[in-house]
Amino acid sequence: MLKKLFFAVIVCVVCLSAGVTAFSAYEQPTFVRFEMNNTTFTRNGVPVQTDVAPFIDVAYDRAMLPLRVIVEELGATVFWNEDIQTVVITRDSIVVSLDLNEPLPDGMGMARIVNGRTMVPVRYIAETFWYSLVWDENNNAVYISERSLEGIAPVM
Repeated sequence: MLKKLFFAVIVCVVCLSAGVTAFSAYEQPTFVRFEMNNTTFTRNGVPVQTDVAPFIDVAYDRAMLPLRVIVEELGATVFWNEDIQTVVITRDSIVVSLDLNEPLPDGMGMARIVNGRTMVPVRYIAETFWYSLVWDENNNAVYISERSLEGIAPVM
């Protein structure tokens, strides 16, 4: 009888701890907010410092963000091939190759090096990887998320 009771208690503890683990493994959707010309951005409302500020590329009228920062914040990986000046970005089954200083599709601008960092048009990255994107004209800022930004960012 004690063996059965002991076994039942062990099973309950394991089941409860598995439920807690599964619950704690759930993560809030990541959203980031970049303000143009500011080296501090926010990730889920928490300030994070970067060494290169986003800016508006006036030639293409596009918000340019530091590539590695944005894609790694949203779960993608970046590989830089110095020999051919190409960036490869992967997320899940999506693989994108960007050649520096070459025009992107649909007049989206081009990736380029600024202060030693690869800067990319944020809309191109957002659309390629199916991120949600909202431009906040009043604050000159862009919100990006893996999921819908409804209720998080101003809808324009």
